Amino acid sequence: MKILVVIPPYVLGEDGMAVMPNKAMLPIGPLVVAGMFRDREHKVELLDLVFESVWMGVLVSRLAGSEYDLILLSCHTARNIAVCRQVVRLIRSFQRSPRIILGGNICVDLGIEDFRMLGLDVDAVIRGYGHGEDIIEAIEESGEGDIRSQQVQVILPLP
Repeated sequence: MKILVVIPPYVLGEDGMAVMPNKAMLPIGPLVVAGMFRDREHKVELLDLVFESVWMGVLVSRLAGSEYDLILLSCHTARNIAVCRQVVRLIRSFQRSPRIILGGNICVDLGIEDFRMLGLDVDAVIRGYGHGEDIIEAIEESGEGDIRSQQVQVILPLP
């Protein structure tokens, strides 16, 4: 399976350009999941758009240059929902649209029905933290809807 992991800009300005953050947090979850797919012999590419002001052109050129079976899209917080909605719409505009799976911190509280009500036409949402092999297997088997790990997860204390 050919997989593209997309880390979108955090927020967009009124002009549709990415607003450059004064600092950025590297999302560990998408990188862990990407590594797990790579270890299972899948071809994985990463596209980090956080510091790309003309993010749409970069994404279009990547999508036009290759066909993917799956796109993993990272959504950190509620402020990323509008950007993720635009990313999903752009991906769906291609003739052969791959499966899109959303994951990230906000997916602890929101599931697929919540995102669909917000205009994100995704195939699945990875819920919770501590993704195990069962998450990867569910994705490989074309899992849809809310995908939760059944494996024991580490509970982090609240600050």
